[in-house]
Amino acid sequence: CAELPINPQGRAYACVPVLDLITPTADECLKAAHAIERLRMSGPLLVCCALGYSRSATAVAAWLLTTGRAATVDQALAIIRTARATVVLHPAHRKALEGLHHAR
Repeated sequence: CAELPINPQGRAYACVPVLDLITPTADECLKAAHAIERLRMSGPLLVCCALGYSRSATAVAAWLLTTGRAATVDQALAIIRTARATVVLHPAHRKALEGLHHAR
């Protein structure tokens, strides 16, 4: 998230800054997906935002789509909701993910 910078203290780290209550663009979703894929090679990975309800879930959905772990946005969201049922993705989040999915 853009509003809570952290000091990674030497750990592998990437930030795709998106403000709270602002839907990530398809490009930001793609950047987040690439960061997740790159960083997961370093070991266990935490994908987070300030509250953990929308931005981080959108980033993980983008990763699921871009890596072929999910074939559709609905499938990506179903996978995420098995781990965190309280995610909140509005139509604009879905639209960004659909844009990402169609751009592949």
